[in-house]
Parts: sequence; C-alpha cells; structure tokens
Amino acid sequence: MKKIYLFLGCVVSAGLITGCCPNGCFVPHGDVYERSVSPPTSHSDSWEKPGVSVQQAQKDWVACGGKKNGLFSPPYNRKSDGDSAVFFVRENRKLQRCLIGKGYRYTGQCIHDMEKTEPACGAP
Repeated sequence: MKKIYLFLGCVVSAGLITGCCPNGCFVPHGDVYERSVSPPTSHSDSWEKPGVSVQQAQKDWVACGGKKNGLFSPPYNRKSDGDSAVFFVRENRKLQRCLIGKGYRYTGQCIHDMEKTEPACGAP
C-alpha cells in the first residue's frame, strides 16, 4: 500500500516523488524520474527489428533520443520548453517516429484510447 503525505499543502505519494499542490501538480522527469521509478524492463525492450544485434538496437535507441539504460527521459528546460507534460509527449513521439523510420516495430500494448494516438500504435 502506498502512503500519501501532506506536506506544506501538497499531496505527495511515497515511493514516487510526485504530487499536487494548490498551484498545480509536479511530475518527475530526468534524473529524478530515473531514480524514483524502476520499470521491470526498459522502454527500448518494446521495440524490435529482425536481424538487428542488441548493440545496434541500443545505438539506434540512443540516436533517436533514448537513454543508454533503455529508458526515455528527455532533457527538460523549464524556461524554454513550456509545459512539461506537453514537452514529454512531443519528445516521446519524436522518438517513436525515429524508431519507426529506422524500421523498428513497437511490440507493446495499444489498448487504451491514449495509447492509440501514439505513432507506435499506428497514429500519424
């Protein structure tokens, strides 16, 4: 069971550094995200291309904007990049289009309506 803490008028979830305050919510990204979330597999594991070595797949992943550890966490500049959620979605779609352009196929799930709007699930 996750614990929820109230800190200076903000609700913060234990285990993952996120929360909502009266003036808005915050979502971790960058190094904070990578330290707080440990997915069972890396994001890059959801992409495949027949005949490609693991080393080449990692190079392609990094060339498209992913991290060497298989995660995706684009660098975010609060002053110039605007809304962090919009920035993340835009950069994630760039990564997807890049991988598709290199001939990779997404092997993850495309069940929910939001997932169906992603290039990996067939959206433009």
